[in-house]
Amino acid sequence: PVKGSLVRDGREILEGQTWLAVADAGAREPLDLVLLWTVGGPPDRNAQGEFAATRLLNRCQADPRTPDTLLQHMDLTAKYPRIRTTYAFEGSLLDQLSDMSDGYTQLDGGASRTLDASSGEAVSTAACLASLRSLGNSGNVEIIGAPYMFASLPVLARDGWDDGSGQYRVGHNVLTDVLSLTSVPKGSY
Repeated sequence: PVKGSLVRDGREILEGQTWLAVADAGAREPLDLVLLWTVGGPPDRNAQGEFAATRLLNRCQADPRTPDTLLQHMDLTAKYPRIRTTYAFEGSLLDQLSDMSDGYTQLDGGASRTLDASSGEAVSTAACLASLRSLGNSGNVEIIGAPYMFASLPVLARDGWDDGSGQYRVGHNVLTDVLSLTSVPKGSY
């Protein structure tokens, strides 16, 4: 296992973890490199649907770009067209972005405030979501499904779900709908 960082002008712009395997030195075929990014995060909503944290909004900010920003992905696929990148999006993350872009309720120190779709926060989130939608049109990007919520997060419980297949069905549906994909992704993470 290794951790890699992409640094530009002395500032880390992207980091990730992966596993490396040794390729046969005598092999004649070139080694293809594919990057797999899982895009998700802890939920920022409480049980009433109010956004209790601003982590997701912070990840949609255009500047400064941090290793956790969601907007970095489009930049990287455009800048490095020879590197094929696969993205596995968490459905709950896309649901939250979609809801925020329509307007939402934010908790601030116990008080709540309602932000409509024309607020700066909602507009910023809508722009972030539009950027993620454009990934599907990049020739070097593949989008695959992930569970609605990654296994390391609390499981979304539904009556009749006795295995993880329901998580993937909902994840694929949200991914297809929110990112406006023309077909349901065939691969899964």
